[in-house]
Amino acid sequence: MIGNIVILDSGGNTLFETSVGGFQALADDPAVVSGFIVALRSFGATISGEEVSEISLGSLYFLVVAKGDLIFAVAAADDNATENKSKLHEIADLFLETYSDALDEFRRSRDRSLFRGFLQLLSNKGIV
Repeated sequence: MIGNIVILDSGGNTLFETSVGGFQALADDPAVVSGFIVALRSFGATISGEEVSEISLGSLYFLVVAKGDLIFAVAAADDNATENKSKLHEIADLFLETYSDALDEFRRSRDRSLFRGFLQLLSNKGIV
């Protein structure tokens, strides 16, 4: 079950972050989470030539995918990677489809409130 969703731009700026299903926030400061995800991707690319797409930290699993110039990540408390990867791709595709126009505005203003309705949309679609 997905517990956290994070969406970043290629510069590591947080566009959207939320906890779902009664999970706690990953950190008090979104910059800590975004820095962790960006560092993981960079480290993976440096070491193996490929970006990190999955990592486990104890009982917490992170799945990461880049689409366009955005980075999408989910944290889950289970190891059902197949289902969670599928949901991660659904989340990414829905975000890109829904907010393509708002992304240009975000790049100018850094206004994260442009995406505040995304959690409700995910809920309405039965993704979370």
